[in-house]
Order: sequence, then structure tokens, then C-alpha cells
Amino acid sequence: MNDAPWEPSKGTAGLLDFALRVLNEVCPSRGRLLDIPTGVGHLATAARKAGWDAVPCDLYPEFWEGDPDLDVVRCDFNEPLPFDEASADAIVHCEGIEHVENPWQILREFRRVIRPGGTLLLSLPNTVDIRQRLRMLRRCFVGHYLPGVPEHVNRMGTFYLCHALLRTGWAIRAIRSRRMYGGVLYRALARFLAYDERCGLPPDVCAMLSSGAVLRARTVYFVATPTDVPSPHAASLAAG
Repeated sequence: MNDAPWEPSKGTAGLLDFALRVLNEVCPSRGRLLDIPTGVGHLATAARKAGWDAVPCDLYPEFWEGDPDLDVVRCDFNEPLPFDEASADAIVHCEGIEHVENPWQILREFRRVIRPGGTLLLSLPNTVDIRQRLRMLRRCFVGHYLPGVPEHVNRMGTFYLCHALLRTGWAIRAIRSRRMYGGVLYRALARFLAYDERCGLPPDVCAMLSSGAVLRARTVYFVATPTDVPSPHAASLAAG
């Protein structure tokens, strides 16, 4: 993992607050919540106040500035997580998956430690919104993953995260955004940039990716739950 610590800026507070709001909406009952990575502790502290049994986790516990009654569990997200199987009711992974060398491994670890019926809430920079597509057309690179952003060590993006979640034992329940940009022109463009079955994803996921919450947003939030039944989609990908 890159030696530079991942530390949420003050401007990230709104992003984390929205993540917790979504989690509270989809999880009417509170339980054990893993906040991975916790950074300075903004989300874990707010989650504890909201009734969660919050467990903050980070590679750099020394950056903790949150609730002094919470102990940070040191985790290297490129290694197995130090938690028992099926020991968490929910996991929040905000702006973290692009910071690990093997994003597939961390998704499998999340699947291992989540309880049946649990919830994963994951956010990442959007790589398929209209602005990114226009920039790709002009520049031929995704702005979130430049050499000048060395802490982004892999290029996992919105579209490929869908494939990765389905293949590591997750069902995608929703893709949300905190805010959408653009007016009439962007809404018109979105109609021509919708996903269909040719992308290889299930129809419900295609519909999520084609929504304004994805095509006109800078950051996206995935809500996923574990599944014990391999989907036909995942099986076909494995066979291919």
C-alpha cells in the first residue's frame, strides 16, 4: 500500500455524512458497523451517536481525531481483515477501494466478514458520468487516476465495480449520489449514454447505471448485500 496516509479532508465531511444517511435509511436496525478506512474518524463518531456499534479501522490509527471512547483497529487493506467470519452487520467503505492494490481481495474480505442480510455501502469517484466520458473522448484518460494522484493505486471505477461486486458474492441493491450536476443539455445527453444488455450486466444494474444519479454525478455510492446464490451473470463471467 502507498506510504502516504489516506486522510479525509474537511471538505469530505459532507460526503461521509451522506454515506451514513444512506446507511441509516437502508438499515432500520443498528448493529456492528465497520468503518473502513476511518481516517480521522468523522463517520465512525457520527455512527456511534446514531446508535451503531462502530468499529473504526485504518492503516494509520495515529490520525484518529474522533470519539475518544472508540479504539481504532489497525488494518492493512491489502491483507486479510482481522475480523471473524460473519461478524459485522454493516460495512462502510468510503473513498477507499481506489487506495488498495487489490480491490477484488478487499471485496472478498468484506463478503467474508459480513453477516447474512448485512449491508455494504461503498463510495468511489465516478468514472462513467457524462463529464468523464467527454474528457475521455478529448484526453483519453480518466481524471481521477493520474500520476499526480499517487494514492489512487488502482483504476477500479463505477462500471467495473459492478462486475467485481457480482463476482465476489454481492447483489447490487442501489447506486446513489449526493448531488447531480448539469441542466437540459446533460439530461439530453444522458438519454443517449444509457447502458443496455450489451454491457453484460443484469437489466436492473443497467438501469441503475443509466440513472441521473450515476450519469450526472461526480461521486457514487453503492449499496450491496451478500448473496449465497451465485447469479447466472457471475457464472457466465467465470465461464468466459
